[in-house]
Amino acid sequence: MPQLRLTIQTITPLLMYGADNKDDRTNSSIRAEPELRATAIRGLLRYWLRAVLGGKFTAISKVYEQESAILGSTNTGSRVNVRVQKGSSMQVEANQTVLPRQTRGYTLSHTGFVPDSEFRITLSTHLLDKSGVLDENGDLVKAVFLMTHFSGLGRRSRRGSGNLRVLGVKGYESELPLDVLPENRDALTQYLAAVSFHISPQSQTVGRRPSFPVFAWDTAVVLVGRQKHIDYEDAYKELWTVSGPYHQEGGIFGDVRPRRSSAIHMRVAATKAGYVAQQTILWSGNGQWNKMKDYIQHCLSQGFDDVYGTWGHWQ
Repeated sequence: MPQLRLTIQTITPLLMYGADNKDDRTNSSIRAEPELRATAIRGLLRYWLRAVLGGKFTAISKVYEQESAILGSTNTGSRVNVRVQKGSSMQVEANQTVLPRQTRGYTLSHTGFVPDSEFRITLSTHLLDKSGVLDENGDLVKAVFLMTHFSGLGRRSRRGSGNLRVLGVKGYESELPLDVLPENRDALTQYLAAVSFHISPQSQTVGRRPSFPVFAWDTAVVLVGRQKHIDYEDAYKELWTVSGPYHQEGGIFGDVRPRRSSAIHMRVAATKAGYVAQQTILWSGNGQWNKMKDYIQHCLSQGFDDVYGTWGHWQ
């Protein structure tokens, strides 16, 4: 059976839940119960697969056609089975530190899986499937790169929660490794640039400003901080301090009305020398893109470098 098996370690708290996803403030016996969910991982893989495909195809219909051929749709079954398995190190604790530390005057307190928790993700296809969907240079594996090195899992994942590191991989052989721990910040920068150009070495093809997030040269920007941090919370502090002047700017960190997710994926990356702040910003749909350009320029002036993408035309 074609199979890709990843051994994963959390860098920051993982806030992933099932049906019991909120604490009841009026009844202390009702608590959020963290749960490792294959459906959530499948959903994130679909998000990043669409971002990969958007850099390849001119027609949006072709993007959805290829996405459905790999992960299925309401009319088509998925070629890929997603399984997760908890490791013995997956411990649950209350009062996990997340970003923002408080909102509307209330301190945010979450119960979740602690950093350094390990689990396994297995992607597999039918024994007779000859599509090559799990090939090393395939679109789904590129989506795995984005999921594990540019974003996070679970609640508050765009604010640095649920960041991951790949400890080991089976079923994948390539000169560009999935399971890498860079020596330092400079090595991390080189690695992220190599991965970015491997995923999408060209400009996006679905239109001037795509209606959905696309990872391509002129629709994505990857920023990496220059500072080395001793722990993930210190890297959190840099992310929140640098972004602070823009927290109240409408459209920068998403909107409530109309509902819009944030275009900024904050992340804490691990290296052998310490932790590094990282951001990936995806240009799509309506938004305050002139303000976003100001935000990117602000980050560059506050100790971040852009390692992939161009953004001067965003509007």
